Formats: sequence, structure tokens, C-alpha cells
Amino acid sequence: MAVHSGTLPLTFNHIVFPPKLPGKRETEVQVLEVQNDLLSRVIDAVGQLKEISDAKAVVAWESIEKTLRTLGEVSTEGWVNEASLLGALEELQPGNAIILHVALQNACIIIRYPPDEDENIIFETFETSATAESTLAAKGALSWLGTGFLERASCEVLDEFCPKIRKAGVKISETRDTVDPAIISQFLMTLLETNGSRTYPPILRKRVKDDVCWDNAELPWRRSPFWLVLRVCIQRLLCLYLGAELGRMQYKFLLCTLMARLLEDSVETIHHEECNFLKTKLCRRLAKLEAERENASEVVRDAYTRLFSVIGPACQKSIDIVTGEARWEYLKRSTRRKIESLPQVAEDKDLRLRLPNSLPYLKAILSCSRQSRGACKVIDPTLLDKNSKKDTTEQFSAMTTRYTSLADMELTMESVTHEIPNEKGKCEALWMEISRQIEGYMSAVGDAYENEPEQMGVFILCVFELWTQMDKCARVVCPLLADYHPWLIPELLDVFLLSRWCHMERLQKVQDYIHERCTKAKVDMTIFSDPCQAGFTDRYFNLKEAEHLQKLQQIIETASTVARARKAAELVLINAEH
Repeated sequence: MAVHSGTLPLTFNHIVFPPKLPGKRETEVQVLEVQNDLLSRVIDAVGQLKEISDAKAVVAWESIEKTLRTLGEVSTEGWVNEASLLGALEELQPGNAIILHVALQNACIIIRYPPDEDENIIFETFETSATAESTLAAKGALSWLGTGFLERASCEVLDEFCPKIRKAGVKISETRDTVDPAIISQFLMTLLETNGSRTYPPILRKRVKDDVCWDNAELPWRRSPFWLVLRVCIQRLLCLYLGAELGRMQYKFLLCTLMARLLEDSVETIHHEECNFLKTKLCRRLAKLEAERENASEVVRDAYTRLFSVIGPACQKSIDIVTGEARWEYLKRSTRRKIESLPQVAEDKDLRLRLPNSLPYLKAILSCSRQSRGACKVIDPTLLDKNSKKDTTEQFSAMTTRYTSLADMELTMESVTHEIPNEKGKCEALWMEISRQIEGYMSAVGDAYENEPEQMGVFILCVFELWTQMDKCARVVCPLLADYHPWLIPELLDVFLLSRWCHMERLQKVQDYIHERCTKAKVDMTIFSDPCQAGFTDRYFNLKEAEHLQKLQQIIETASTVARARKAAELVLINAEH
């Protein structure tokens, strides 16, 4: 479907109603473009349903298609054309209908000629947009209940029927809210009733989603009333032609067809997140239709199956376009960098290098060279680094000695594994020994492995191996530690750059231990979490090992009570004096 690239996102918002909506209303020109696009899409979807329906449904779809085309002819430029309306009324045949959208009066009129009536014409009207107050007050979808001079009413706003607000004690019209449709639903219908009689057609109830989105704009964004007019009128006419159950089924498949076509058109224009939202919405509708088919009667189930056999593959094709290779190929094409071809002849401006930001730097270099020319400098030997006084052999010897000692320390740590004793006293001693070993190792390494990621990986691996042994000792001394998360996670060590298989095996053991500590932890808190009930500090305070802390609490509370009593007595004396 050919549609202007600027109109498609606007139409998408009104049909799909995504989570992120605009913050201001469209211009009058954009509103007309959206209405024409909505009508065109609905007519195309009706044509597709007409081609695959049975004889009875084809008659209904042909009547609805004619009604929609009449709507486009009568409602020109957003208002009702009197001449076109009179012509449509003269050509109105039994079984057909006319839809009039009186936008400025917030109302829609359905004029239908029932096939079983000889002379009676039925007029039905309903409100097309709820007030902003009721829309914002609704927690979910609004419950809409249907069936509740036209040329001038469609192009004039009557002040009496506009919503009012009070400013400075005076009532003024509120242009940002919807208009009361009373001039159509009460005044016009009363005039028609005086020349006819009241009828009681079946009531149509719908759940309507709407919102009031306001973002630094004069008028807020509201969902298109024309989209509600199309949906309500089509479902109304289908239920009258085919019955409630079959009419509702045909209406649901019509929306699926329309959404599938919109999904195809939106792939290369709308953001992929919003396309995915529409895809999810379409899949949800198809799943609901599948569930309804299982609960339907046998006759209606056959109609479900026939429509699913044609519409299902078409919807699946649209879904595959979004999730398949087509979307990925378009994404690659849109993000590929475009390199313009070089001209065959260079221009004069391309042959001159200006270097505007380099001028101060070049001047400073030239200035320094002139100042230092011919000057003799004396270097104080006491300011030289100790390594500069050594010869090359001494420097190389110092470097090899340092790295050799580090290698010996790492080999010792790799080969020696401490046995964790079961006694708390021995564990505390081993715990302190390992902590001193970690401090000594980190101090010895210093900056030796700086800018060497592979050696730095081995260094951190050795530290974590010592930490696991120290943690085991700590769990023996204080078993309560095992109930809390160690704060570390195994994935944190995946970034190590290790080239030897033995180092990878050692890393695997460290990660297995951390994983075991994480999975066996009873709470997600660590011992460093803020103090709270069931926290480490709270539970440790109640242990037997914390008797000294409990005594300290008693001392503090006793001292506080004595100080409070002393201060209270002092206050009594001062009050007595004054």
C-alpha cells in the first residue's frame, strides 16, 4: 500500500496504540491524511475478506465496502458534504447503510435501511471520543456502550456544548477536551423521533483503549475518533447482517488482516521495538481466535477453520518478515557506512593544509629551540636516579632477580595447598598466615605486571586461590558466613587472559568454589550489607561468640541511663531555681 512516510507512523500510533505515544495532537492536515489512510486500509482489508468468504458473508462485505466508500465521498475534508449526503440518501437501498462522522460535535450517525423493512430508515448515534477526565481515570480500557442541519453541525463548534473550565471566577470554553455530542444525540435525534418512532436495536458493548498524552503542547494527543467510528460501525453492521457470533468472528479476522498488512508496511519505516509490539499484538489476537474456535459451535467452527486456512498463512508471512532475515538485511543496509567516490581532479583548497589547532604548539617548539641554542647545561649527579648510575649489567641483574623471585613465589603458591583444620584456633592462625601471604605477594608484585594482561591474569588468579583458602578458614571460625552471599560471582573471572591449560584448571576450581558459595547462601545479602533484621550484624550479635559485644552494649546502655538520670535531675534543679 502506497502511503506517505510521514503519515505511516501517525497511523501506526492510532491503530496499534504502542506504549510510547506522541505528546501533542497532529495538525489538521495530518488528521485528514491519517483518516484517509485508515479508511483506505480498512477498505483493502474488507476486499480481502470478501474474496475468501462464503456467499452470505460476501453480501455483507459488499454492503460494508459500499458503505465505507460512501463515507469517503460524504465526509470530505473532515466535514459532511450536503450535496453528497442527499445523493447518498436518494441511492440508499435495503440492506445498505450510510456512516456520518460529525467530528466537531464528537458524534457519529449510522443511517441504515434494514432489508426486512419497506419504508423505515433507522438512525443510530454514538459518542466518538470520551472526555479527558474519564479517559485518565480509567485504569485500563474504557467500557463503551453503543446505540445510545448536519452540514453546519460538522463544520461549526457551538460554545454551549463545549466543555467548560473556571478561571478567575468566569466559565470559559476548554478547547483541549472533547465536545458534548448532545446536539446530535439529543437535539437531532429528538427531531427525528417527532417524525418517526423510537426503536430498540441490539446493544453493542466494546472495550476501548485511549489516553491523553500531553508533552509541552497546546493540545494533547488523543486516539483517532475516526478509527473508533470505523471499528464500531463495521462490527455493528456485521452483527446485524450475520448475527452476533459470526459477525464478531468476521470482525476479528478483519482486524488481523489489517494489522498483518500494516506490519508489512512498517518494517522499513517504524522502529523495530514498535514493530515487535505490533507483532506480539497480532499473535495474541490469533491465539485468542484459536481458543474461541475450540469453544464455538460446529457451524461457526467450520467458518473459523476456513478463514484460518487463508488468513493464518498471510499473518504468518507478516510475522516472519519482522523476525526473519529480511529485517536483518535491511538493518545492515541502513547502518552500512557510505563512502563517496573520490573526484578525479583535486581542488586547490584540498592541496593546502591549514592546521589551525597546531599553530600554538609549533610556535612553542620554535621558541624553545631559540632559547636553548648555544646554552650549556650542568646536571647535578645527586638528582640522577639510582638506576642511571648503574651499568647495563646491574640493571638487567636487578630486573631478572625481581621477576625470578615473583615466579618462585607463584610456583610455591601453585604447588602448596593448605589443609584446612577443624579446630577454630588453628584456623584462625592459618587465616592470619594466608592474609599476610596475600599482602606480601601484592606488595612484591607492585607495578611489575603493569600493561601485561597475561601476567596480570596469573597474579589475580593466585590472589583468588589464596582467598578461597582463607574463606574456608573463615567459615570454620564463623559458620554463619556460609549463609550469606560472598559478593563475588563466577562470571566475574571470565575475563582473565590465561594461556596455559593448568592455569585454566586452577581458575575453574576457584569459580566452582565461588559458585558453590553463591548457591548455598540462604539470603542474597552479603556481610557488608547495611544493618537490618536477619542481616549478618544482627545475627552475629546474638551468637555466643559475641558475648563481649553484648557486654559492651550493656555498659553503653547503663552509662546512657545514668547520664540521662543525671541530666534529668539537673533539669529539675534548674527549673526549681527559675
